[in-house]
Amino acid sequence: IDPAVEEISMTLYRAAKFSRVVNALVNAARNGKKVFASIELQARFDEANNIHISERLMEEGVTVVYGVPPMKTHCKLLLIKKAKIQYAAFSTGNFNEDTGRLYVDSTLFTVDKRLTSEAAKVFELLANAARMRTLAQPLLKQLLGSPFNARKTILRLLARERAKKTDGYVFLK
Repeated sequence: IDPAVEEISMTLYRAAKFSRVVNALVNAARNGKKVFASIELQARFDEANNIHISERLMEEGVTVVYGVPPMKTHCKLLLIKKAKIQYAAFSTGNFNEDTGRLYVDSTLFTVDKRLTSEAAKVFELLANAARMRTLAQPLLKQLLGSPFNARKTILRLLARERAKKTDGYVFLK
């Protein structure tokens, strides 16, 4: 409802049955914001709910895409464009109020231009993927994305830590 917000882009993998997140996207669209949602239809056990959410969002004028076939879009990503600032959220969990009560996830909410500009590239890829014959690799320096640069970068980082012997350290969630 913030009048300064111009655009909202979001990936949805699992959403609550009566999702305040989805309601916020609907309200944003009703308030004239440009809203984009990439919804994964192959979210195990949540397919029917995700189809319902997709239909509801499209009825309200939200641009909805269904990931990047044949791959699964499993990222949890949000991008908000407000005036001249972009905000991005990167999460280990779903934007889901129900499951958020059951376990703890981590979310980074940032205005760091290195990250927000790459989040915008990911959403551009998601928006255009259905029209592409081959998937163009986005130039990502800060973010890891499969199938583009994640495996190669993780293996390089692990090798770097392995070379440090007992001083090496790896923490993964």
